[in-house]
Amino acid sequence: MGTWTLEYEGYDPATERLRESLCALGNGYFMTRGAAPECTAGEHHYPGTYVAGCYDRLVSGVAGRVVENEDLVNLPNWLPLRFRAAGTPWFTPDRPGLLEYRQVLDLRRGVLTRTLRYRDPRGHRTRVTQRRFVHAVDPHLAGLETTILAEDWSGRLEVESALDGTVTNAGVARYRDLNGEHLRPAGTGSSGADVVWLQARTATSCILIAEAARTRLTGDVVPEHSREEVLRPRRVAHRLVIPVRQGQAVTIEKIAALHTSRDFAISSPVEAAVQRVQDAAGFQELLDSHVLAWDHLWRRADLRIGGEAGDVLRLHIFHVLQTLSPHTADLDVGVPARGLHGEAYRGHVFWDELFVLPYLNLRFPEISRGVLTYRWRRLPAARRAARQAGYAGAMYPWQSGSDGREESQELHLNPLSGRWLPDHSRLQRHVGSAIAYNVWQYYQATGDTAFLYTRGGEMLLEVARFWASAARYDRALDRYRICGVVGPDEYHDAYPDADRPGLDDNAYTNVTAAWTLCRALDLAQSLPAPRRAELFERLGVRREELERWEEVSRRLRVPFHRGVISQFEGYGELAELDWDRYRASYGDIRRLDRILEAEGDTVNRYQASKQADVLMLGYLFSLDELAALFARLGYRLDEDTWRRTVDYYMRRTSHGSTLSSVVHAWVLARTRGAGAWRYFREALASDIADIQGGTTPEGVHLGAMAGTIDLVQRGLTGLETREDALWLDPAPLRELRDFGFDLRYRGHWGVGLHIIDGRVRVSLPDSEAAPVRVVVKGQVAVVGPGQVVELPY
Repeated sequence: MGTWTLEYEGYDPATERLRESLCALGNGYFMTRGAAPECTAGEHHYPGTYVAGCYDRLVSGVAGRVVENEDLVNLPNWLPLRFRAAGTPWFTPDRPGLLEYRQVLDLRRGVLTRTLRYRDPRGHRTRVTQRRFVHAVDPHLAGLETTILAEDWSGRLEVESALDGTVTNAGVARYRDLNGEHLRPAGTGSSGADVVWLQARTATSCILIAEAARTRLTGDVVPEHSREEVLRPRRVAHRLVIPVRQGQAVTIEKIAALHTSRDFAISSPVEAAVQRVQDAAGFQELLDSHVLAWDHLWRRADLRIGGEAGDVLRLHIFHVLQTLSPHTADLDVGVPARGLHGEAYRGHVFWDELFVLPYLNLRFPEISRGVLTYRWRRLPAARRAARQAGYAGAMYPWQSGSDGREESQELHLNPLSGRWLPDHSRLQRHVGSAIAYNVWQYYQATGDTAFLYTRGGEMLLEVARFWASAARYDRALDRYRICGVVGPDEYHDAYPDADRPGLDDNAYTNVTAAWTLCRALDLAQSLPAPRRAELFERLGVRREELERWEEVSRRLRVPFHRGVISQFEGYGELAELDWDRYRASYGDIRRLDRILEAEGDTVNRYQASKQADVLMLGYLFSLDELAALFARLGYRLDEDTWRRTVDYYMRRTSHGSTLSSVVHAWVLARTRGAGAWRYFREALASDIADIQGGTTPEGVHLGAMAGTIDLVQRGLTGLETREDALWLDPAPLRELRDFGFDLRYRGHWGVGLHIIDGRVRVSLPDSEAAPVRVVVKGQVAVVGPGQVVELPY
């Protein structure tokens, strides 16, 4: 399973960026500046910063953040536990005297361990070991164990265990001019001999947040005198003075609990938090049950794949489960672009579940259903947005806030030129198709008609309504067109010298709109008659609407030029960019749009894409399904045309998004394989190596992480769930030809797939579930419970 380790001796500012990146990767923490008067041992990574308390997020249950209005809000820090030999300063690793430091993230067990040695100003040497976790069974609990060993001294050890409510949102440099103070103090106090509590309230939405911490010494050590409580409006602490002898280890256990006013089955967050820590078991007992829960998670989540790729993929799985776990299935939780690991994008929800849910559908479908329900709860806001824009149905926002309204910025800063520029990213209407796609894929994987015929179907029908109303008939072309949009590329937001933003007939937008209309028609046909009548009556769906959906789904325009699919109407008429000159001049040209704008130019003039746009179609659909969709629209898409299209855009993409490498690896693997491994490795390295130069500490790229996992799960296997069967069309890479994993599918908890040496092995565990039909390159097999079938490909 593996661990991730950072080890260094002394304090070396040159390793600041590496430590910062590993902190973001390993702990589920982000860095914030100047929020505490003194930094906490084990939490301080470089001068002026400390790790804000995000509750490890090791299994996503104890929320280190809540959504307030449009932002993620960092909650009070439960971690502070500082120490010193009496008469010396509180220890912090940035001061002289740090001798060793090592931190290990145990992915298998969900435990972070830190060990360090330091020499204080009096020359005393001390060794410290800390272990911490967020409980994978009780999501409200977290534990921190600190063992302190006086190596060559005896005397008094002072320890302070605190809850810190001074935390702000200041972890992203470009946001620091914005208001980052989202917490208001609501009281501190103590309960009994060893419990302190702190309560805060979010400034806008008035969510109450309560934390309680129980701090105890273990073993035979007795404090020198009674505990001293330190109560302030925004900080509460217990201080202990402990006699220690040379060579003697002292262990302090800190068990913390978090509750908010949004929790179920409580009357008061403070009372609930205090009661939970008072009733909680000790650190080791909690740890044992936590480790067992992680073992159960890994049985469902893991990929059986070796080498470096396997190690990184498990780190990615770990981070997906920190944001979305079985604990979030019943919560009102979306998929922020950076998960819950950092402050970038202020926690807004984009389309990233398009890359995350396919993995979860076949492992943890209850989580997928919860995320889709999050979108359903914001359907009224999407309807209101469509109505205000003059459309029917539901128009989901590109950047969604907590209430589902559009939160996309209207201006953005180019740091290269220092100019503020109009931002038209809200014209990415294709997010509605992504939601419809997720609804359908969830149903195909689970057979959950109860969801499809209710909430899922309602969203699907309303998004179809939007596309039908957005399409305008062009008599000269005898085609329907969707105009004034921005595609996934994001570089192009207008035509050169145009007086209005937006592009016409973006291929990805139009094709996915047609697909959505087809699925809505399929749903209308498959709905049981009583349910169809209820749903259509409530939504006001009329027969004439269905007829329009049918017509638009067959007549939407897809532009072509020079034998390839055009990214949008007129793309082929744009100028060619001198890619070699720009690479030679700038090296890293991922943000080509900024470079050109700083030169007084615009990327809108060139055939240059930030990330996969047309090629996203090859990520969502197999070539057979895509060809059938094009045929319905009246176009011919054969293998040669698709290969030419892939080659064309490969030469014109700067990969300014980490998602781009995922999609290009996927598409290349499905077409010819050459170059796929390169992009796969780049996608794996996105956060490990922080390839975008500083974005990882702002939050990991959750969609890209999940995309790499799904690349193995579906991309290399050609796995599709459709027509009540598992369809497999393996395309393993030369570097990755032997791998396997288990899936949940239609009532089976553990469908085993193994790709090796030109064969596919499918196994089903014993159960009372029905047999599964498997199709491998035209070969059909029916696998019953307890059976194993092997087919060549």
